[in-house]
Amino acid sequence: PADSFDDNGDAWVYAGPSATMTIGKGYAIMTPTSVTFGPQALPTTVRFLGVPNNGVIPVRIYESANLASSTDDYNLIGNPYPSAIWADKFITDNGVKTSGTLYFWTHVADVSVNNPGPSASNFVTADYALYNLTGQTRASLTGSTVPTGKIAAGQGFFIEVQANNVDIVFNNSMRNKSYFNNDFFKTSNTSSERDRLWLNLQNPDGLFSQILLGYFEQTTLGFDWAYDGRVNTSNTQLSFYSLSENEKYKIQARPSFSDTDAVPLGYFSVANGQFTISLGQKEGVFDTDQNVYLEDKNMHIIHDLKQSPYTFTTTYGRFEDRFVLRYTDATLSNPDLSNLDSSVVIATNHGEITIKSFIENIQEVTVFDILGRHLFEAKLIENKDFKASNISKSQQALIVKIKLQNGTIVRRKIVL
Repeated sequence: PADSFDDNGDAWVYAGPSATMTIGKGYAIMTPTSVTFGPQALPTTVRFLGVPNNGVIPVRIYESANLASSTDDYNLIGNPYPSAIWADKFITDNGVKTSGTLYFWTHVADVSVNNPGPSASNFVTADYALYNLTGQTRASLTGSTVPTGKIAAGQGFFIEVQANNVDIVFNNSMRNKSYFNNDFFKTSNTSSERDRLWLNLQNPDGLFSQILLGYFEQTTLGFDWAYDGRVNTSNTQLSFYSLSENEKYKIQARPSFSDTDAVPLGYFSVANGQFTISLGQKEGVFDTDQNVYLEDKNMHIIHDLKQSPYTFTTTYGRFEDRFVLRYTDATLSNPDLSNLDSSVVIATNHGEITIKSFIENIQEVTVFDILGRHLFEAKLIENKDFKASNISKSQQALIVKIKLQNGTIVRRKIVL
């Protein structure tokens, strides 16, 4: 039997064991309930009978019946031809009837780790891989899960509808008859280099999420059709995204690159523990000596992602005001501030910290744990030397924020 979404794109319909499938609609296939499986997965065979499709094929699409909601305007459709089609041609030929982003479900594998979040269950590494005119994101760090811009015969995908009760169209000009269908998820090389970078968020147990940022002359900080890919409302276990003008994006196009740009980042996780943000692919200006930094506002750290990934600890939940992607660090571009930073020395011994500043007086000292919680604070010090003890009862990594008298902030990571 085959199940598919109904016309509103948000409910399941039983198609029956021998039903006629609608050309151009997407179908999610389930195994027959009469088949008994053992401890190992066993193959079962289904037959799809009919004449190969050709020519113009219209498919009716619908917005949500709930006019107050814009989160379930996704319709499941599929390539109806016996050959691959070009995704760019499909997007541009159908115009603003859709948002211009295609969503491909890519189940990878179960992760045999109990979820320490609000509900105990095993999570999976499945997610949507996205594609639009800016580029593509992958659903897993390992495995062939990168859309190439070519959609295989019979491949289903979601579109976000922007015009209710209209037809999107498949036509022969979209078809790529020389393309091998089994190559759909192979990595491709772009024909022209653009200013783009990919960021990965992952944990040691296999949770993974990727975002893409691109810089173009023709795009804006607002929503740009076919260039910006919104986060879809699936029940993924880890979601990483950028934020702009009250929208969440897996793929975001921004105006022409400037090193003064700063991009707020957000994430949702079902798991506690250690996570890593790393720089994936990079093109154009980012493949030169242009710096790429991650600012952790909780920890008051600016980290160079080109030097190494950034590792942090989090609880489960949604966080949208902790991280910022940026391309400059004022302390690195100002020699005087750099000298001040290096003039501050910190030492630890048996639970005591000693701070010495060789140029400016120390004004304030604040100590945070790895989750960003305040453990200690001292103000109005007005001295080049400072000591404190009994800050932490257990050995752990801490961040010490030191404010000098001229307002310069110096940060050090220690183990106490």
